[in-house]
Amino acid sequence: MSVTAKPNYVIRNIRLSDCDEVRDIWRSVGFGIVKYANEVMINLDPNGIFVVEDTDSGKLLGYVAAVNLSDDLAFIGGYCVRPDYRGHGIGQKLWNTGMAHMGDRNVGLFAFTVKMFEIYRDHHNFKCIPDRYLHHFRGQFNPCIDIINEMAGISVVAITDANVSAVVEYDKAIGGLDRRVMISGFAKTPGDISLVAVNERNEVLGYSFLLQTVND
Repeated sequence: MSVTAKPNYVIRNIRLSDCDEVRDIWRSVGFGIVKYANEVMINLDPNGIFVVEDTDSGKLLGYVAAVNLSDDLAFIGGYCVRPDYRGHGIGQKLWNTGMAHMGDRNVGLFAFTVKMFEIYRDHHNFKCIPDRYLHHFRGQFNPCIDIINEMAGISVVAITDANVSAVVEYDKAIGGLDRRVMISGFAKTPGDISLVAVNERNEVLGYSFLLQTVND
């Protein structure tokens, strides 16, 4: 049932103690976001993740991550308001707060629905990059015990403190961005799998994360 009376609320930065409730918000809107994203991203830009808190009940009503990745690049994601609390202008104020934090940086995002894609494109002037896709697969995660973990001269091993710097440098060479906080953080999240392919000289050839989502 929708809440008809406009709630009293504040928009503030997320705290670690909010993370479980934020996951509940994501589930309420059907987002398949990485389960421990906030625990990692809060270390990258602690002032760039915002929640809406009902000042009477303490309940969290909405969320947006507007994370500054560098001096000229930012990412906005997870933007949502609980369905029962829509129609009160909460989402617009939340959006404006995130955009103000990112300033004049180049901002990227992914749209989870066609409707949101059209809103970002038509109302917020985001440009679509038609040859880039993010594929979502749903289902039970059952890693095969017979998975290949070695080829001639190439081994697949876990990302650890011993090799994470090499993974970061490889990633930086490919993408041009230092993502040490994210790579190191996701490599240590509980229940996730992080792998790196190395050759006989221990040079990084590629890496991968298998991360739980809030729906797992």
